[in-house]
Amino acid sequence: MGVEGDTLYNTRLDKFDSANLDFFVEKGPVKLAIGQRYVRDESSQTTLQLDWKINNEWALRIYERYEFEEKRSREFETTVSKLFEDCYYLDFTYNHRDTYGDSFFVVFRLKAFPTDSFGLKQSYNRPKASQAPSSL
Repeated sequence: MGVEGDTLYNTRLDKFDSANLDFFVEKGPVKLAIGQRYVRDESSQTTLQLDWKINNEWALRIYERYEFEEKRSREFETTVSKLFEDCYYLDFTYNHRDTYGDSFFVVFRLKAFPTDSFGLKQSYNRPKASQAPSSL
């Protein structure tokens, strides 16, 4: 069980710019985390995540992000994970974001390195005009 928090205080305005508070608890195969995020004049969100290791082969994760300023869910995600041949995990994830719609994706993870990942997409970010060389 634990609690973490941080704030950013603006001394010029004598107001908090942001504040975060997280509470988490783990008991047996279940982990529960609840967080509150505040950004002055922008947002007040609560996040909730539940992780449940059903057995040695199956796990379930549910995530919700609720925006109190707008009184609506901003994001929902659920992931079902299956361990194959005691070697790799296969994750099936459904995600719904309020502004982006629905997504479904599949991820392979090695059991020996469950948190290490790599991207399959590369993109080119063009330099800003002030950083571009004057001639080639």
